Amino acid sequence: MTGTQVTNIRAAAVHAVKIGLPLNRFVTINLEAGGSLDCVKSIGRFLKLQRDWIASKDAELAYVWTQESAPCVGQHAHILLHVPPPIVRQASNMHRRWLAASGVISSRGIIRTKPVGRSYRHALVEEQYGERYWSHLQAAIGYILKQDGDVVSRPYRRPGKSCLSFVEGKRCGTSQNIGASARVKARSLAECP
Repeated sequence: MTGTQVTNIRAAAVHAVKIGLPLNRFVTINLEAGGSLDCVKSIGRFLKLQRDWIASKDAELAYVWTQESAPCVGQHAHILLHVPPPIVRQASNMHRRWLAASGVISSRGIIRTKPVGRSYRHALVEEQYGERYWSHLQAAIGYILKQDGDVVSRPYRRPGKSCLSFVEGKRCGTSQNIGASARVKARSLAECP
């Protein structure tokens, strides 16, 4: 990933917190094992279906995603997103349908989800926990960016193997509401008297 892409993903995650849509769910989809013929298109379709469904619940979706490839698992995507805690279970029940509509065959191990932090509500009620949500979010972002500290990652190299695995297609993205344009607009509104 480029330094600009890394900065964009990090800034989008911070902006999500600022606008009240903290990224509280970590989703990994093994696209290649699910038979996706176009991984980027599958990610886009999955996120659009989820965004539309969440909008039908009078809520808003925010997300960042990255795509990577590893010799042991093939192309897969990591998505950090905001799902309102009251509808997390309902959203989970929709995953198989969204995956099928996205060209991914859902079977055991194709999709994994977990909260960012101690629970899906952690970001909203962090004072109830001894740990801060922010440290959990930073760890999740570091993982999806394949970073250690502030060093931009290099192509993934499987331990003991000399071959590198590269991603086909778009490498990462954000939802529009936390993307670069939304952040510029929010800054300009904040500067207005």
